[in-house]
Amino acid sequence: MDILRRILAVPLVAMAFIAGSAAPAGAIDNVAIAINVKNDFYKARTAFQVTRVGDDVVDDSNAAFAQSSCERCKTAAVAVQIVLVTGDPHTVTPFNGAIAINLNCDRCRTYAGAWQFVVTTHQPVHFTESGNATIDAVRQEVQALVQAADFGPTDDPVADLAKIDALNAAIDAEVAKLEPLLENEIVRVGGGTVRSVEGTDLAA
Repeated sequence: MDILRRILAVPLVAMAFIAGSAAPAGAIDNVAIAINVKNDFYKARTAFQVTRVGDDVVDDSNAAFAQSSCERCKTAAVAVQIVLVTGDPHTVTPFNGAIAINLNCDRCRTYAGAWQFVVTTHQPVHFTESGNATIDAVRQEVQALVQAADFGPTDDPVADLAKIDALNAAIDAEVAKLEPLLENEIVRVGGGTVRSVEGTDLAA
C-alpha cells in the first residue's frame, strides 16, 4: 500500500516576524505551539493525533510552531498526525507545516517539526491491538525525545545546529515506525479485509 505522507521539518529558522501574527491554532486540527519568553529556559510542546474522516472533503491540517524571544533559551514544537480517510472524498487537500522563529533573541535555539500521514481506506477501519500499542509507544518516545532534547544554547552555533539535526533525525526515525502499521495493522470495522487502500506520496 502507498501512503500519502507529507513531511516538513524545520530545524532552525531565524527570520523577520510580523508582530501580531501567530499560528492559526483555531484553524488547525492538530497543532503544537511553543512560545518561549523566559531567559535560560527550555519550553517544549508536542501534539499527536489519530483522526478519521468520512466526509467529501479532506482538509485536515497538522502544524508545529516554535518561537523564541528570550536570552540563552531554547524552544521546540513537534506535531504528528495520522488521518484515516474512510469515505470516497472528491477533494483531498491536507496541510502539513512547521515554523521555527528566533525573534529578538540573544543566543537562543529554536526547532519545529511536523509529520503527517494520510491513508485512504474507503471504509470504516480501526487499528489492531498491536497497531494501537505501536502508536502509543511512538507517541511516548516522541514526547520523551522532545522533552529531553539538548541542543544548547552554547557559544558554538554550528554544534548546536548539529544537535538539532540529530534530534530531527531521531524523531523522524521514531515516526517512521508508524509506516509498517499503516500498511499491515489496519482492519475493517466488523471484520473482513480492507477493500482497498490508496495514497499519493506528497513528501516535502
